[in-house]
Amino acid sequence: ARLLPQTDPLSRQILIGHGCFLEILSMAAAVEGWRVETTLFPMGEWRLDRPVALIRFIRAVGITPEPLFDAVPHRRTVKRAFDDRPLEPAHKEALRVAIEPGAARLSITDEPTHVARLRALAVSGSELEMNLPRTHKESIDVVRIGAPAIAAHRDGISLTGPMIWVLRQTGLMTAESALTPGTIAWNGGRDYVLAGYASVPAFGWMSTPDNARPTQIAVGRAFVRLQLAATRLGVALQPHSQTLQEYPEMAELQAAMKRETGTAPGETLQMFFRLGYAGDPGPSPRRPIDSFVRA
Repeated sequence: ARLLPQTDPLSRQILIGHGCFLEILSMAAAVEGWRVETTLFPMGEWRLDRPVALIRFIRAVGITPEPLFDAVPHRRTVKRAFDDRPLEPAHKEALRVAIEPGAARLSITDEPTHVARLRALAVSGSELEMNLPRTHKESIDVVRIGAPAIAAHRDGISLTGPMIWVLRQTGLMTAESALTPGTIAWNGGRDYVLAGYASVPAFGWMSTPDNARPTQIAVGRAFVRLQLAATRLGVALQPHSQTLQEYPEMAELQAAMKRETGTAPGETLQMFFRLGYAGDPGPSPRRPIDSFVRA
């Protein structure tokens, strides 16, 4: 997982990501006949120099694999435009019961005027982040432009295809130009980020009564279960993080998003995402396990 000090200064999002990992790890272990015993923050309150979790694998005879695990190889973050069709009522209900009660409160809306207001806030948050050099740079630093860069890093934001190749060869698509508003690269990045919002038929979000570190882990575990359930249903999902982030310039939009989602004072809006239907974009590049796991 990657620390993002500008857009995730309180490390809330990174802890949610750890929760996603821990949930899938438990599912994978069960398939191999292991039960996972997880102790969160074994060295006390979490800091950057302390572990998030201590994990013990315990052999368990007759353990039942999690049915959602079959969807892991097929789960995708769909960044493209969604199909022009509403979210099916049966799918909305199935998603509502996909996560364990108590981990987080899940809400879904497909009411057109509500969706339009939420869309406007999401677009505004994305544009604000792109117009602040220090926050936009965090994304640009992990943009991989063209097949050679993608193959070398196998992480971050991948940009490839014939048009990208032409722009890269002519020097119009570079990390430096992508940081400069008004350039082809910057405008293309904005269009890429915002393209999906015009077509969104529904939004969902998850909120919690507190924002403790264990709660953030629990949200990640619940969210990945939701994503896997959506995958099994054929529902496309894309998280939106920008308008939920805790740096000063985003405070006004974040407060508006909390009001629009009915997040009460003292509660935390942990996840926000668009829902709909779309074709499979294919898997993202992945690093080999020995590049980030130490034996």
